[in-house]
Amino acid sequence: MTCKRSNGFNQNRLDIQNYLDKVEPNIPDMDDVGDFDGSYALNASFVVYELLEYLYDGDVSHIFNISTYMTDTIDFELSEADPNLTEEELENHKDIIVEWTYQLGLLANTIEN
Repeated sequence: MTCKRSNGFNQNRLDIQNYLDKVEPNIPDMDDVGDFDGSYALNASFVVYELLEYLYDGDVSHIFNISTYMTDTIDFELSEADPNLTEEELENHKDIIVEWTYQLGLLANTIEN
């Protein structure tokens, strides 16, 4: 709700810091993540954390990190479905291309506005 309400403006930094403090201890430990489900949970947690950090400090590197987590999650899903896919096949898979296209479209809309 904070993310939607702030829409990037007039965010209450104390509220956001409070959320960051609550999210961080609930992010799975990387040493405990050994399967795909754990990787999905880890990526989802990091996406939430990165978004809150972006709202807190406005550093666009957080948006880049979110993008990476999104494509990594698709990569995990594809690898889980077919463990024999090569790195090149993963990078050129239609699902990855669709995600990159979607993200580039969001970026283009942001630049236009």
